[in-house]
Amino acid sequence: MNKNRVLKKTLAAGLAVMVAGSTCCLDAGVVYASDKDAGKKDGKQETKKVENQTEAKQDVDKEETVYVKAKADGSTDKVIVSDWLKNSGTDVEIQDASDLQNIKNVKGDETFKQNGSSLVWEANGNDIYYQGETDKPLPVEVKVTYYLDEKEISPDDLAGKSGKVRIHFSYINQAKDGEVYTPFTMVTGIILPTANFTNVQVTNGKVISDGSKNIVIGMGFPGLSDSLKLKDTDFGKDIDLPDSFDVTADATDFTLAMTATVASADTLSEFGLDKTDSLDELKDSLNDMKSASEKLVNGSGDLLKGVKTLKDACIVLKDGTGTVNEKMGELAEGIGTLNIKKGELITGLNTLNDGIETLHTGASDLKNGIGQYTGGVGTLSSGLSQYIKGANTLSDGAVQYVNGAGALADGTTRYVNGAKKLTDGAAKYADGAEQVAAGAIQYVEGSKKLSSGILGYVTGADQLAAGTAQYVAGAGKVEEGAAKYVAGTTNLALGVQQLGQNASGLPDGIMGINGGIKSAGENAAKLSENMDTLYQKSDQLASVLESMSGSVSGSGNASGNPGSRTDSMGTDQSGAITSLQSSIAQNEEVLRTLNDVRSKISSVPELLKSQFSDAYQTYSGALDASIQEMNNSIELQKSVLNSLVAQQNQQLENQKQPNRSNEPNQSNQPNQSQSNDINGQGVSQLAKSARELANGIQKVSEGSESLAGGLEQLGSLSGLLSEQTKDLPQALNGLTEGAKNLTANNQELTDGISELQKNNKELQDGAAAVQAGSKTVKEGTAELGSNDKALKDGASAVLGAGKDLRTGAAELNKADKNLKDGAARIKQEGKKLKSGASDLEKAGKTVKEGTKALTDKSQDLNTGASKLYDGTKQLAEGSSRLSAGAATLSDGIGKLADGSTQLKTGTAALAKGGTDLSSGVGELYDGAKDLNKGMKKFDKEAVDKLKDTVDGDIQSVLDRLDKVLDAGKEYKTFAGTADDKESSVKFVIETAGVSK
Repeated sequence: MNKNRVLKKTLAAGLAVMVAGSTCCLDAGVVYASDKDAGKKDGKQETKKVENQTEAKQDVDKEETVYVKAKADGSTDKVIVSDWLKNSGTDVEIQDASDLQNIKNVKGDETFKQNGSSLVWEANGNDIYYQGETDKPLPVEVKVTYYLDEKEISPDDLAGKSGKVRIHFSYINQAKDGEVYTPFTMVTGIILPTANFTNVQVTNGKVISDGSKNIVIGMGFPGLSDSLKLKDTDFGKDIDLPDSFDVTADATDFTLAMTATVASADTLSEFGLDKTDSLDELKDSLNDMKSASEKLVNGSGDLLKGVKTLKDACIVLKDGTGTVNEKMGELAEGIGTLNIKKGELITGLNTLNDGIETLHTGASDLKNGIGQYTGGVGTLSSGLSQYIKGANTLSDGAVQYVNGAGALADGTTRYVNGAKKLTDGAAKYADGAEQVAAGAIQYVEGSKKLSSGILGYVTGADQLAAGTAQYVAGAGKVEEGAAKYVAGTTNLALGVQQLGQNASGLPDGIMGINGGIKSAGENAAKLSENMDTLYQKSDQLASVLESMSGSVSGSGNASGNPGSRTDSMGTDQSGAITSLQSSIAQNEEVLRTLNDVRSKISSVPELLKSQFSDAYQTYSGALDASIQEMNNSIELQKSVLNSLVAQQNQQLENQKQPNRSNEPNQSNQPNQSQSNDINGQGVSQLAKSARELANGIQKVSEGSESLAGGLEQLGSLSGLLSEQTKDLPQALNGLTEGAKNLTANNQELTDGISELQKNNKELQDGAAAVQAGSKTVKEGTAELGSNDKALKDGASAVLGAGKDLRTGAAELNKADKNLKDGAARIKQEGKKLKSGASDLEKAGKTVKEGTKALTDKSQDLNTGASKLYDGTKQLAEGSSRLSAGAATLSDGIGKLADGSTQLKTGTAALAKGGTDLSSGVGELYDGAKDLNKGMKKFDKEAVDKLKDTVDGDIQSVLDRLDKVLDAGKEYKTFAGTADDKESSVKFVIETAGVSK
């Protein structure tokens, strides 16, 4: 019964270890999605998961991870599902199915088409990582209950408390089909800082401490015990498959960051629980135990028979000791008679002494001879034992040899056949070796091309390193630009604020612009009228001057009345100068007005210019054109005015010279002629300038008309600008809000700059590693080139070895017949050897039995010879003493009589001992009888029952375990998958932390 109980515990522990052992290998690097950055983290961590996870199944097309955000008590708050669709690298589209909501690609820009729950992803050879949300019920849940000093307490109330804390984690399995639950293995991880928690203990788990924190791992198998029905079996009553665990600790200022639980349905299958080899071995062992138990039962029966024989022999021994005791009485009586007849005995002893001396000498010789004989018997026995042992070994070896010879013969035949195949294969190998050699030569040529390509790669790697340095430098400029951008956004916010403060005066400014434009328009109209008058006078002046120029140049003497023409010209010229001065003054007044409007427009904030860009550009362009045209007109009028004033001054200077008499004076003629020439040239130049003045005034007049039109257009645009600025306050409010948002993002930009600075060092280190690797690649390429000759030489050696291989194969074919003949002869002679070994074994047994009998008798003979020698020696000594004194002999006979009496007492005790021995053997017989009965009972009630248990209860549990494993294998997805896709799913449940 004890063995049965031990076996049950062993089986229970084995099953528990097989089920629970897997949890130690679960991936600790689990990724948890957050509400804000679920997509970003999921994409990065799915990649890390391919680096930090134990081993991804190669035959799975879709891996699904269900992230559950839960409250501190375990109740579900939000469910996010991340899916990884694996691409073989060639699929353009991937078919999938999912009932998730808000599906989005979290790692890439691939798109999908959806029809109900069916999805078609445009993969283009890439893996797809996406996530979505769902509100469907979960198959597994975690319920967390908190206790303070063994009183239940809510998580919020527990925060900051101190005392004995117990946290109970209960796993709930909702996935059930009939009587079988889906076998979820659930593992929970908790981190408890040593500053807040001491004396941490856990049931159904393990605590690991690194000095600063306690890492608690708890586990459970919800529904597994009910599925296996272990409590319905005898051996399974003591097996506990937990579905919960407790964490206890002494807490100070209780705080808990979070807990994370991983649930997987296929963990049991991954550890080979569907393989029953160990159970088959157990059944084989139980069959062996049954056979051994039956042998023990038979052996105990044989023991009982032997003890029965011993008991019968003891009865005979008891009777013999009684007879000895009886005969000893008769011996004592004879010794008494000897004592009476000792006188006669002493007389005869003298004669006996002589014979005894002769007997002692013969006894000595006999002892020596027997000693030599028994020594030879011992040597013979030892040698025969070794001989028999060697004969047995020889017999066994002969049998093995014969069996081996048969196997050798069969193997030789197979060897010969295989040798034939070997020779054929050797020929093929030689052919292949030649191909390998040729390929090696091609490899050498290809390695040269590879070396060239590697050198190109190294060059690219060096360029990469240089580019990395440029990137780092550029990153520094980005940092500087970003810092300026942050400062600029701050200034922009301040500018927008000031713009809002100044915007109230903008309508008044626009009204002032409108007034200036109106005033400029009025002045432009007056200017246009003055230009008409000025043009008429300048045209008249030009005509007079042109007439004067013709008169002067046509006559050497002054003809007519030049004085009157000069006076008339001077009057017209003076009028033109006066008109030009008035016109310039009016133009400058208009220009000042336009510049004033220009300055007011320039003070308009840049933001308004951007917002009303079309109107502003049109308005500003027209105004600038008017200002430019007015500047050109003023410059032209000033140029004409300066020319007229210079001419007028020249004329006045000429008039101041004294008039010469008209008397004929030969000496004065040249001067007069020269003066006429000068006056003619001056009048001609003056006439030309006057004509240019008239033309310029005409252009100014036309420009003034254009200016008037432009000012009229400016007035219209100014009205449009006034209309558009009505919505300015609302736009400024939006602009102010945008400036606030812009400055609010400055911190994220600053953080990004910091992250860029951190990565620059890693990038520089990577570039250095690339340069170092480039050097190694160059060296390896050079070494590869140096090995080309050795490879070619090796190829030549392979060709030579192929020829030798063909020669050896031919010789091997020749030896096949001799090998077959030898194997047949070994097989034939082996039969004879086996027969002789059998005869030798039989003879060995006979010799062993005879040697044993001889050894036993030799010992008796040796002992008897020694006793005989000792006795004759004593007899000789005694006879000498007897001969020396009859008195001593007489005393000795008296003592012999006394000794016979004591001997009689001893034989009586011997008889009593024989009786006691018989009684003890009887008890031994009873014990052997009980042993035989006990073995029969053990065989029937223990071994048979244990065998029936293994064949019955354990088999039924294993049958249910197969159903559980099938349920775990069938649970492949939570959110759905395509029918032809293999998928896997795991659940990650994260509970909220507990803090004040």
